[in-house]
Amino acid sequence: MLKEYNDSIPDWISVINPKTNVHNELAGYLDLGEASSIALAYEHEGSLIIIDEIKGRKAARELAMKVTGSLGILIAAKRNGYLEVVKPVIDDMISAIQTFEYHRN
Repeated sequence: MLKEYNDSIPDWISVINPKTNVHNELAGYLDLGEASSIALAYEHEGSLIIIDEIKGRKAARELAMKVTGSLGILIAAKRNGYLEVVKPVIDDMISAIQTFEYHRN
């Protein structure tokens, strides 16, 4: 994750390495960040993993994990009164992705 972030990590983020080898088994199928995220959630029973990529979601479900994506989090936030509307947040996410893709290429 540190290699992928390519910047200093904010203080409120803790970087934790998986204790099991689940991420090594998934690494050939998924990128290292997704594999590590799934492994960490797997190590903490009852965790909800937030992952958008289809392959990652499938791998997590095969491990009998609870899975949601970014849209699921936004819908839950709206239902629980944390957001009044979801569309502007989705628009901001799309804009951020497009900006990232532009700068990456």
